[in-house]
Amino acid sequence: RANAGLTYVSGITVNGTFYNLYDYPSGVTFTVNGSERATAIAAETVTAEPKELFVDRVNGSDSNCGLYTNLAFQSLAKAASVATANWTILVQPGVYDNEVSNPEARDTATPLNRVTLPDDVTLKALGSAAETIVMGAKSDAPNATANGCGTNAVRCIKLGARCKVIGLTVSGGRTLAVDSETTGHGGGIFGPSSGNCVVIDCVVTNCCAYRGGGTKNMTVYRCLYINNLVEHTGPAAYQGTLCGCLFDNCDPYSSTTYNCTFLRGGYARAGTHYNALCLSDGGKYINGPVFHRCYFTYTPNSYSTPVLDAECVITNAAALPVDAQGRPLAGSLAIDAGRTDYFEKIAAAYRDVDIFGGQRVYNGTVDVGCGEYDWRGDFAKTLAKKGVAVEVASAGVTTNEVTGVDLADGETLTVKCTLKTDGKVSFKVVPDGEGTVTVMFGETELTPVGNTYTFDGTVGENVVTIAYAGDGKATVSGFALPGLGLLLFVR
Repeated sequence: RANAGLTYVSGITVNGTFYNLYDYPSGVTFTVNGSERATAIAAETVTAEPKELFVDRVNGSDSNCGLYTNLAFQSLAKAASVATANWTILVQPGVYDNEVSNPEARDTATPLNRVTLPDDVTLKALGSAAETIVMGAKSDAPNATANGCGTNAVRCIKLGARCKVIGLTVSGGRTLAVDSETTGHGGGIFGPSSGNCVVIDCVVTNCCAYRGGGTKNMTVYRCLYINNLVEHTGPAAYQGTLCGCLFDNCDPYSSTTYNCTFLRGGYARAGTHYNALCLSDGGKYINGPVFHRCYFTYTPNSYSTPVLDAECVITNAAALPVDAQGRPLAGSLAIDAGRTDYFEKIAAAYRDVDIFGGQRVYNGTVDVGCGEYDWRGDFAKTLAKKGVAVEVASAGVTTNEVTGVDLADGETLTVKCTLKTDGKVSFKVVPDGEGTVTVMFGETELTPVGNTYTFDGTVGENVVTIAYAGDGKATVSGFALPGLGLLLFVR
């Protein structure tokens, strides 16, 4: 691929084996368009180019080509300078605090960026967010604010249009302390207005800007905003759509949120919030934010009155058992408090799993907040058999208090039974209305005796898929697994 007057060739396939430039066998010839060639290859013979670049803070080098894991770049800035539309930059675990994408901005009225992505490029972690960190930096200039904004501050990520950031932690980003969109907003991640940028499964922490300490101008799914700061408004986010996010000791401004949790303190300024779980004690609300079907563990204070619709619930902290992450516990009042019509405003690709990995649906409705009660553990206990696990459950599969799970019309459940010995497995599927139950063991449809289904299992994984179509529901329960039987030891 041509870049700065040079031609880079990734490699060639010989007899079905791909060789890159660094391990191409000497003395091998090949034929292109009927002409025999030596190992030197002309650029015009390359018909496709790779779409991925690799970055490795620990083992990479910016003198590498970046096309392979063992030849990764070391800095995000180098990868971004090579990537073009529809490429993905894959980031190995590490703390990325080296290099900046715009060194010419130092000592000018423009913040530095650890990485600046071109339009239509994706930045994605190969490890977990906890181990893949893009680190910004405070200003080192005399004009720096107490929060570290000012000349030479380093923002974590600046996005072009239609970019995505997936699975990273962005930490410590800073901008200038000015009310300018490009230079003073979005200390963690900045996107252009109407840029249609998306951030997924990230942690945004300890960032600061004049507005939007964490993020600016983007749609955000399942992200944690923790301890972000601001010089003016929006320590967590400014002007975005935020779905299934948790705000811990920071809050969004002039944003729309769906199924988010406000965990500790802070202010929700302006914006509209659907299905929020508000756990902050004494949180104050400014510029009249609007709340629809939200759940408060306190009486909201305000500098200008927030608008609460008739479906909002105001109670006290003792009435809502939650864990340390603000996730409702079994039996808490938040169960069944949600509205599925609000939840369905979230893009379908991001609905199925909440921020902590649990399925979001419980007893037929969606809970408020981003961290729902995770019913899968109770389901495993209800089945009461070691080795049985839910593999796939469609959105309408719900637990019940007695025996197992219920399937509504059109719902399916896939259960994986891991057996330690061969033998029969039995379970029940009981419909309570006029409907049809279909049970498949692999490719074989099982025929019940009464409502009991049985199959001959073998050691290892055995997969059963259960589907229901019709009125009412079908209740799944049982799963009796074979025991080890008699063991005889002979001396």
